Amino acid sequence: MTDAPHTTTSHDDVPLTSAQRGIWFAQRIGADSAAYNVAEYADVRGPLDPAVLRTVVGRVVDGTEALRVTFIERDGVPVRRVHRTGATDRSPLDVPLVDLSGHQDPHGEALRRMETALRQPADIATGPLVRLTLYRLTQTRHLFHQQVHHLALDGYGAALALARIADAYTAALTPSGAEPPLTGGALAPLIDEERAYRASGWHSEDREFWTRYLSGSPVPARPDAGHCGFAPRCRPAGRTGCAQRPGSRGWAGRRSS
Repeated sequence: MTDAPHTTTSHDDVPLTSAQRGIWFAQRIGADSAAYNVAEYADVRGPLDPAVLRTVVGRVVDGTEALRVTFIERDGVPVRRVHRTGATDRSPLDVPLVDLSGHQDPHGEALRRMETALRQPADIATGPLVRLTLYRLTQTRHLFHQQVHHLALDGYGAALALARIADAYTAALTPSGAEPPLTGGALAPLIDEERAYRASGWHSEDREFWTRYLSGSPVPARPDAGHCGFAPRCRPAGRTGCAQRPGSRGWAGRRSS
């Protein structure tokens, strides 16, 4: 949970990190830009149960605050809004199944749709900032696509979220029925850690070091007036793995281009 006081509202508001403030201002400058969309997919081989996947996704979302955020402005200050689990003013994160098994090139069509989605700007105030889609290529091969806005998760965080879903799905199909504990999903410790760092001597020493190191460096180029110059990452990264491997790390397989 967050360190914000709980009220009768359906959300908690928490501060942004320094890195998030930079991204927030950049997104506000280029409101129509999709530059901060990040996506990847898991190439899942073997039988897959969409209903079980939706159930474990819901559980992971409940235990991971970063998957339930939007970003608003209050009195001129950006604020991260964490929507509580079960809030009636928010729709649960869905995992639509797109059956492409009858398409002439199901894999190519799935990638085309992913790339199209990647170029669609996200509304950081209303969301959703996380989108999940399951593409069926055949009865025994699916692409599980995850797209997030960089304000909600960075690339490493997105990979962790995908791994959490993979582990939960694998556990749900394991005869023992043991579910992995969902720890580390709260945002408050990250805020506290950054606050402590910025108040420490390390922060001052790091600032002095980088100020000296970058002294005399060229001034960064600026985009032309009226042109933001952002472009989305054109192709989602991929991961391969098996749908059912009891005792394994789920879909957390090798990365592919």
